[in-house]
Amino acid sequence: ETFAFLNRIRSKYIKERRNIMKKRRLFGSFMALVMALIMLVPYIQADTGQKVVVAEVHEDVERGLYAFIDRAIREAEEMNADALILDIKSPGGLVDAALDIGELLESTELKIIAHINKYALSAAAFISLHADEIYMTKDATIGAAQVINSGGNAAGDKAESAWTSAMRAIAESKDRNPQFAEAMANPDVNLPEYRAGIGKLLTLTGDEAVKVGYANGIANTLQE
Repeated sequence: ETFAFLNRIRSKYIKERRNIMKKRRLFGSFMALVMALIMLVPYIQADTGQKVVVAEVHEDVERGLYAFIDRAIREAEEMNADALILDIKSPGGLVDAALDIGELLESTELKIIAHINKYALSAAAFISLHADEIYMTKDATIGAAQVINSGGNAAGDKAESAWTSAMRAIAESKDRNPQFAEAMANPDVNLPEYRAGIGKLLTLTGDEAVKVGYANGIANTLQE
């Protein structure tokens, strides 16, 4: 009888524990949905009447970001928006995720505008270069896009070559000087006038990006 009693207690505990975990998972999914809705904002510019969708890219570049941007594109297309604005403040992330997101951005007829709000580094710089227009806050930076492996070291020659080629290709396709994109990914490119001599990756300030044609202008707010 003692063992039977203990088994009943144990079964009850396991059942309650499962219910708690299920509720936590449901709550987590609900909060993720809420945060996604918060980060995706339809916006009508009062002075021009243009409709745009603003998608915040304020975290690391990872697989979940692909689904978020895909939904942003579909929503912008459904509302016949004039543009999709990516408000970017990201240190970078996964290269493969960035490559997939780049293909996604190229697949739409929407006008893509990147607003770099503080920094777009590494994989986030690559995503930014897919925009038709780039605007940066006065203190923003873009660049430092070398491939890093899981150990925090530079990746092998094959991966670095492929990534550098991808950086150059997207710059060329948007009529930007590919030398600067390559310098962001390859420390062997020598641009000492931009603090990127041999052995250093290129990172451009907002003013520098405008000067070399990598940004269309300085915009400290989305309204600008």
